[in-house]
Amino acid sequence: MRLQRKVGGAFKSCNLVKSKRLVLRPVEGFHECPFNPRYVYRESGTAAREVRICLEPDGKVRAKIAQGKRATGMGVQVCDRHRIEGSTANYRSQAAEIFGKVTDVKVAENQLVKKGDVLFTIDPEEFQLAVARAEATAESKRQDMLVHQELSKRRAQLSMQAVSKEEQQVSESSASVSEAAYREAKAQWDLARLNLRRTTVTSPCNGYVTNLRLRVGDYATVGQTKLTIIDSDSYWVSGYFEETKMPRIHEGDPAIMELMGVDALLTGHVESISRGIADQNGSVDAQGLVNVNPVFYWVRLAQRIPVRIHIDKVPEGVTIAAGDTCTVTVNPPAEK
Repeated sequence: MRLQRKVGGAFKSCNLVKSKRLVLRPVEGFHECPFNPRYVYRESGTAAREVRICLEPDGKVRAKIAQGKRATGMGVQVCDRHRIEGSTANYRSQAAEIFGKVTDVKVAENQLVKKGDVLFTIDPEEFQLAVARAEATAESKRQDMLVHQELSKRRAQLSMQAVSKEEQQVSESSASVSEAAYREAKAQWDLARLNLRRTTVTSPCNGYVTNLRLRVGDYATVGQTKLTIIDSDSYWVSGYFEETKMPRIHEGDPAIMELMGVDALLTGHVESISRGIADQNGSVDAQGLVNVNPVFYWVRLAQRIPVRIHIDKVPEGVTIAAGDTCTVTVNPPAEK
């Protein structure tokens, strides 16, 4: 077999095995990896097939023909190499909302958890005392409020000969102040109970624990991430397609995803198409003027537009992780 590869405008050939001569061309839109480029070839009277070319450590080139498999990149399908993203799967960074000593860690690295499962706990003793103190203060303020309200009510019923108008107004004002003090104390009581509940940190979603950096005895700091939950119900594929391919991509179009090193294919559909990307020439300097790159290249590279692919089905036994690399084909050819 003799393969031809276009390099610098000309075709260069390399002998692989002694067989018929095959004319190949790069798959449309596929960004080649030097150690694993793809080509397709067509024999007269047959359907296009896919050839995988690999550079071995000994410097020799090897080729493998995918028998009976139609090559991507032919017809109206669109193929490119992209990344699976999660997050946003969504990432849920878990940090303590209160200060305190960690007394128990209920999870381990990469453990599957359900929404509401306990992740770790913080020493509740100090917060239990704070609740008791706030409760006592609130009760004291309530009794004080009742006394001032009763006094104000009794003075309001007296005649002007028994009490002056000024004394009635002072009594009414004291009742209002005591009522406000009670509401403040009650709010402090509610806050103390909220902080006590915060000593038990639970999972906000179904997912997997990752980046666990927490041990019993550690001191939890407000806002400092101690572990991350990857939402197992929110995986999607983010594909970045060249703008020249976008007219052939529409919301709802079927798509297949091939993970690196995995033979089974994930199926899905185009969920949405981004309506904007950053303009590299749109930055503004300190004077408020637009910064335009003075260098203009004769060969203009196509911009890449984010396309969100919803995963409809993951084959049994296939494990996906946020950050995996995959090949995305939109509008794949029908299997024959």
